[in-house]
Amino acid sequence: MSEAPKPFSVMGLPVHLLDDYTNWLRSRLQKQKGTHVVTLNAEMVMQAKHDKALGEAIQQAELVVPDGSGVIFYLRLRNQQQQRCTGIGLAASLLETAGQLEASSPVCFYGGAPGMAKAAAKVWRQRVPGIAITTEHGYLSPKAEQEFRQTLAEQQPQLILVSLGVPRQELWIRENRWLCPQAIWMGVSLVAKESPGMALPSLSRALALATHAGFTSVCLASLASALIIQNLLPISLLGRAAGSPVHSISPPLLGMDSINWRV
Repeated sequence: MSEAPKPFSVMGLPVHLLDDYTNWLRSRLQKQKGTHVVTLNAEMVMQAKHDKALGEAIQQAELVVPDGSGVIFYLRLRNQQQQRCTGIGLAASLLETAGQLEASSPVCFYGGAPGMAKAAAKVWRQRVPGIAITTEHGYLSPKAEQEFRQTLAEQQPQLILVSLGVPRQELWIRENRWLCPQAIWMGVSLVAKESPGMALPSLSRALALATHAGFTSVCLASLASALIIQNLLPISLLGRAAGSPVHSISPPLLGMDSINWRV
């Protein structure tokens, strides 16, 4: 079940085509096969065209999933009927799986502002009783970051979710995954802040909203622009992508925050 999935090129970057990303990663997690997971969207595709290091990190990842609607759109233009796999939903499934394993090694949340990772861990300890989670925020001094690396090497967490923003999180994973060679490493959106005047939604609602949330129109427009340049789309489509309405939802992965997404 953990054989290498089939890659398909999206503007020079691999996207691995699978019917069930969750089960493939669960198998890797249970067998302790180290994996870097990239959740690819159109922003990352366009950024990688100008950032060689980011492009190389994506190329070297064992699993690149189509997280963005723009990427799915590109695949379907190329007759690839692949379903979208949100990083939010994938990370949630892996956390539930990690909580069921007998191994005592913890999960690690790294990144975000001070307090965010701890708040996210609190949510998940309630959702998955018995899960061991170690946390660290993403604003460490060089000395503190070195101490954190030492902690990773000592604890050997089985699942490491990194929220430092793109491209930093993908590059950080690439540079440090040797510390925990048997772990699943994945860049995520880690927030845990309640917006003023907004009731904190349940985790299940947040995940459901995230799963059904559309792609930001600016990113879709960026990918559409690239396709137009390649004469693969009529120019009229670009205006339609850029004119999508704005909706305010609460989609983040491990906690809740109000964000404007274009869907």
